Amino acid sequence: MKTMRRGKDIVRVKEKQVKEFLTNRYEFCPKHVWKDEVRVIKKKKEAIAEKVKEGTTKRGKKSEPTQ
Repeated sequence: MKTMRRGKDIVRVKEKQVKEFLTNRYEFCPKHVWKDEVRVIKKKKEAIAEKVKEGTTKRGKKSEPTQ
């Protein structure tokens, strides 16, 4: 797999798709860029969504529903 970027759009691409992305003006970029900017953000969003779904706060206590 290769990491490619076009502006702020960063994607991981299979070897077979590289030529297609190059024709769409994507450029190669280091994998650490994808790790730092894409993968970490998704994990944080998922963790926040999971906490909201569970109804826990930062301190791990259940939050009381407001009426």
